[in-house]
Amino acid sequence: HADAAVVARLRAAGAVFVGKCNLHEFAFGTTNEDSAYGPAKHPLDPARSPGGSSGGSAVSVATGMAYASIGTDTGGSIRIPSAACGLVGLKPSLGEVETRGVVPLSWTLDHVGPLCRSVSDAAILHDVLRGATPRPEATPRHSAIALGIPRGYLLDRLDAGVAAAFDATCARLQEEGFADFHFYTL
Repeated sequence: HADAAVVARLRAAGAVFVGKCNLHEFAFGTTNEDSAYGPAKHPLDPARSPGGSSGGSAVSVATGMAYASIGTDTGGSIRIPSAACGLVGLKPSLGEVETRGVVPLSWTLDHVGPLCRSVSDAAILHDVLRGATPRPEATPRHSAIALGIPRGYLLDRLDAGVAAAFDATCARLQEEGFADFHFYTL
């Protein structure tokens, strides 16, 4: 019995493990309803799904039970629960984070990545997972980042308050100097 490669890296970096999180059986699903331990519940509304398959990981971070968590992602299992629970989730590039010790679902699509409350926390955890020295602070290179902003169908269906917050965020990004800022109508 041995730790998965990412667990060994976290231990070496001094991570404190507080438990294992609930997930879909064999990490195969997007709602987190099919688990031997029962479904994980959304932290703000137990009638809703926290997303899956790494829903338990997202719930642990969103409720403050854990500073950060890791999840596995083949078809959205980090990204879906992160979005559903208001967190930052990252599916790293193929081969960037070692998957040795993770039960495979699809050898070419499986990834291990962070679920965190902030981008800077995700950057720190991502560095540890990939075996790099954590950056003291990630500084984005605005000129190297292109942002595509959806308009039309996606934003037409937003609550007025959410739409106002979205527009304010877009304006702030433009003020911060993002060079490639494109609006798309879907």
